[in-house]
Amino acid sequence: MSNIYPMALLLTDKRCVVFGGGAVATRKVSGLPEAGAAVTVVAPKMTEELQRLAVRGKIEAKVQDATVTDIREAFLVIASADDPTVNEQIGHAALEAGQLVNVADYPELCNFFVPATIRRGPTSIAVSTDGTSPMLARRLRQQLDGSVWA
Repeated sequence: MSNIYPMALLLTDKRCVVFGGGAVATRKVSGLPEAGAAVTVVAPKMTEELQRLAVRGKIEAKVQDATVTDIREAFLVIASADDPTVNEQIGHAALEAGQLVNVADYPELCNFFVPATIRRGPTSIAVSTDGTSPMLARRLRQQLDGSVWA
């Protein structure tokens, strides 16, 4: 894999579709509403946190099985379903459609990665391992968070 080009993405009013309703999807969704994204989550079951976000109008929840047609008009797609086959199908379809796509546990199907991020007001620090070791990035973020703003 080649080196990545780090950047910050403006998502205000951009359609972002997240497939999956478990812990990974909940983590992936967490920063999208704060960034002003129009978030749709597609999953047959969702965590309590995702359900709360839907009730509060922060996300749209489609309680259904994933279909490739759900990526229509999406600017950004995240495939984080519990079923690896679904993630692969969504990832391939989104790449073919030319969309930004992140597929949990399949870096070869991603054209972007979500870094581990620390935010304090308008200041952000992001740690990325180019998708090779998300847990290492998370640990580094935790160490930085404890030392930078301690």
